[in-house]
Amino acid sequence: MNALLTVDLGSGHIRNEQLPADIVESYIGGRGLGAYLLWSRTAPGMPPLDGQNPLMFLVGPLSGIAPGGAQVCLVYKSPATGVTLGHSLTGGNWGPELRAAGYLGLLIAGKSEQPKYLFIDNDKVELRDASHLWGKGTFETEALIKSELRDPTVRVLSIGPAGEKLVKFASVQQECFRSAARGGPGAVMGSKMLKAVAVRGSGDLSVSDPGPYAGAFAVALEKLANSGKSTRRGYSLVRWGSTISTVPHSDISELDVKNYREGWWEDVDKTGGLEYERQCRVKARSCFSCPISCMQLGVIRDGRFAGMTVNPDFDSTGTIGPGCLVTDMKGLAYLSRLGDDLGVDDASMGNVTGFAMECYEKGLLTRADLGGIDLRWGNVDGMIELWHMVVSRTGIGNLLAEGVKVAAQEIGQGAEKFAMHVKGLEMAGYAAQAHPDRALQYAVGDRGGCHHYGLTIKEQDDRAWADALVVCSWHAAFIDPPLYLNLLNAATGSCLQLPDWGLTANRMLTLSRCYNLREGMRPLSDDVLPDRLHDDALTKGPKAGAVYDRERFRVDRAAWYRERGYDEKGLPTPELLQRLGLGFVAEVVEGIRAET
Repeated sequence: MNALLTVDLGSGHIRNEQLPADIVESYIGGRGLGAYLLWSRTAPGMPPLDGQNPLMFLVGPLSGIAPGGAQVCLVYKSPATGVTLGHSLTGGNWGPELRAAGYLGLLIAGKSEQPKYLFIDNDKVELRDASHLWGKGTFETEALIKSELRDPTVRVLSIGPAGEKLVKFASVQQECFRSAARGGPGAVMGSKMLKAVAVRGSGDLSVSDPGPYAGAFAVALEKLANSGKSTRRGYSLVRWGSTISTVPHSDISELDVKNYREGWWEDVDKTGGLEYERQCRVKARSCFSCPISCMQLGVIRDGRFAGMTVNPDFDSTGTIGPGCLVTDMKGLAYLSRLGDDLGVDDASMGNVTGFAMECYEKGLLTRADLGGIDLRWGNVDGMIELWHMVVSRTGIGNLLAEGVKVAAQEIGQGAEKFAMHVKGLEMAGYAAQAHPDRALQYAVGDRGGCHHYGLTIKEQDDRAWADALVVCSWHAAFIDPPLYLNLLNAATGSCLQLPDWGLTANRMLTLSRCYNLREGMRPLSDDVLPDRLHDDALTKGPKAGAVYDRERFRVDRAAWYRERGYDEKGLPTPELLQRLGLGFVAEVVEGIRAET
């Protein structure tokens, strides 16, 4: 139940260890367990791409057995920020396969001298040569590994050229269109010369109390299966997937438009859910054991990209569509596919592209600087050329591959004004001038500018739990905490009650913050927002004139600190650390408190 498979790529040593039961009960799995392991098994200050830093692939106690228990959580030190704990999730089928192979997680240590891929076949684990795969896209890599292993059902996580070239926002991909992206896990994998991890599991997934578990499972499955009929959210996911989100977010002036200059877009109907359904959509598909089927598989039927299979969602199109003013639906769908094949975080890549477009518009980057590319807003051809430069690290692409924070510092001339990141991580596809809750989430989130952290304390707790169990966080709209606790208790024999929900979530989130503190983050200077959100009022749409006042932001941030149990400096109090069972981090936190 608590087996951690550890593979050292440098020595080739492979071992299987049993994690202590009390640690697993305290941190559950996935994101929570990863925070504990990263704290306890890494030296302070080690660069993210140092071979000694681990890369973890962690599942949870409900992986493979709960409705929607399909996720796997990758945990590492983030190359995108250089200081924060990175965690990225992907659904599909890989996570349940690892669980069926008998493991709660896989920890990759060290660095290989030559390209390798790892094959896990239940208790048989081997490193294989990947020289013939190096340089290939993720789509071809997965197909070649399945052919080589003579098993089309083997599950494969792989990196593309972006990870090999250590692009700071490189992703890890599976099944063509499923991404673990935010924070740059692909760069960590590439730094270890690890091209892919293939897994095949055929073991039983048993539970502690089958009767109660079956009852809770039936209730959860029914809630999810009926969501498409009972809620607007469920219906929109089943019919259009998440790309439809561009419309309601534009309606409330929360859509990234033109590198976050606006929140409302007059051309929003030209891309996204309805237009994608009209031009490309073929059928819906789902991750393992999920009845919602929110992934909308499609094909580009005509034009220069004809014949390409595509599967965009909001996260892969929000910053590259409205963020770059792309009104060509087929071009947008192709860009989403291209990002997956190259192995990049489309949210960061779109943000980087929008930043470069604004630099070009304002004359901070010339056509000569861009290698001859006409990088005007909405130019899909120019975007494709730029992306290949970024992934190959040629010309200006070498700088942009470092992310907008580093690129803006190098370009100078005021470029920092429109480098839209928090803590070095590019913001996702939501503008926040008119939405203080969204902006505050960006500021205080443990990963930086990510929209997944949660808009409220409750949502933050629920998402932390989802990432630890490891189940789809979208399901929190349909499955409440008591039902998840019923599933967990019946599966593992634990006796957690509803008050444990908030306590455990705060333990996981606070430990992540303490890791960031240990690595150099300081809340009052790092829990901050880009100037644009404070200075550049929206000029269009229903929220025209909106801007997030700096003083209000400071008040809101201080209120969040208090609600979480942190002091006015954003540091966890000694009393909170004691209550959460985090006394082992107290010395580090107190040292920082004394120096600030």
